[in-house]
Amino acid sequence: MTLIQFQIPVPDPHDLTSGERDALTGELRRRAARELPVHVTPEGLRVSVLDCTPDQHRALSAHLDHLRRPGTPRTAQDQQLLAAFGGPQ
Repeated sequence: MTLIQFQIPVPDPHDLTSGERDALTGELRRRAARELPVHVTPEGLRVSVLDCTPDQHRALSAHLDHLRRPGTPRTAQDQQLLAAFGGPQ
């Protein structure tokens, strides 16, 4: 699981006009789109995005790392979560 993150620094984001904000938003989306992995599924090609903050990403990654440790007791929901994010590894 990789966090793809880009930022365009601006002195005060609240001072941007709606046109400037739209232009910067479009640029950030273009930059991020180039980095998204494409998955081949039986239905076709797919790109998936999990919208989360860097803090949420760190917490989820830490929880998955904890669940992957040998000997860690896992509930059925833990097993499902691990399977959804690539298995125990």
